[in-house]
Amino acid sequence: MKIPDHLKNNWNGVLYLIGILVLILLFAQLKFSDNKTAQNNAAEEEPIAGIPVPADTTTPPAHLLHEKMITSELWTKLATLTYKKEIIDNEQWTIPVFAPEVKAMEGETITLKGYLIPLEKGLQHQLFMLSVLPIDQCYFCGKTQGVPEMVEVNMNKSIAYTKEAITIKGILQLNERDEEHFAMMLMGAEIVDQ
Repeated sequence: MKIPDHLKNNWNGVLYLIGILVLILLFAQLKFSDNKTAQNNAAEEEPIAGIPVPADTTTPPAHLLHEKMITSELWTKLATLTYKKEIIDNEQWTIPVFAPEVKAMEGETITLKGYLIPLEKGLQHQLFMLSVLPIDQCYFCGKTQGVPEMVEVNMNKSIAYTKEAITIKGILQLNERDEEHFAMMLMGAEIVDQ
């Protein structure tokens, strides 16, 4: 496995990234194990601010939402991402499944507003996740339930970390097989003046 150059000398960053990927895969496993229940309860699902919530989660209590969840038609489309299990070379893989309307956007320049979730320590970031909720409302820390969609962002130039929402413009790339990157990525991204 080839390690990207920007991660070679930063094992903390590598471990952090691996941890996030493991948690995403664990969530996907939970989603698959409860797939029949999810299908039976599909009619009972309630959206959180317009973003579909898997049947095995509940709406976060209002007192836990310190910041308003960012919503848009585009985030709602991206939140349709699901996963399927597939056997490849006698190994089980979790493969993302993109809705046709998301596949149709691949290669297009899109603009998303969200919160910067760092993948490495530091004040400047070129590779990070963009999310509808800020990092202090961590999805994997037991503070909230439900996992809103996130997009991996690869900026042309590093930007300073901020807790405020930012608007990013980049080319949407869908990733079905590269386990070192997230399923949806914004490549060649730039910050948009707000």
